[in-house]
Amino acid sequence: SVSAINAIMFDDINADSLQQYLASKQIYIGIGGSACSSLHDFRVLNACGLTNDEASRVVRVSFGDETTEHDIDEFVNTVVEYKEKFHAHTLQLQEILQDISNAKRQNHFHPV
Repeated sequence: SVSAINAIMFDDINADSLQQYLASKQIYIGIGGSACSSLHDFRVLNACGLTNDEASRVVRVSFGDETTEHDIDEFVNTVVEYKEKFHAHTLQLQEILQDISNAKRQNHFHPV
């Protein structure tokens, strides 16, 4: 088998949040910033052509000789679980914020 570190960019998923969720399930990944530098140091990903926004959605996943098919399935299933659990809430929040923004523009919003 071959050991490898893979960079994966997800749409609509913040790498920091995903990392914390996976860690709560005892699955450990890195975020896309430089592994040996401060948080949100995206120099390498920027050099590969990614914007900071895109880089903030990148995670690093390591596979080695001891990685099993079950480990990979568990990672994938937990990412799907995360997206299902939090993506709907994110969309609802975005809709609420959009409604507030629209009401402000139409001068129907009166803060208390």
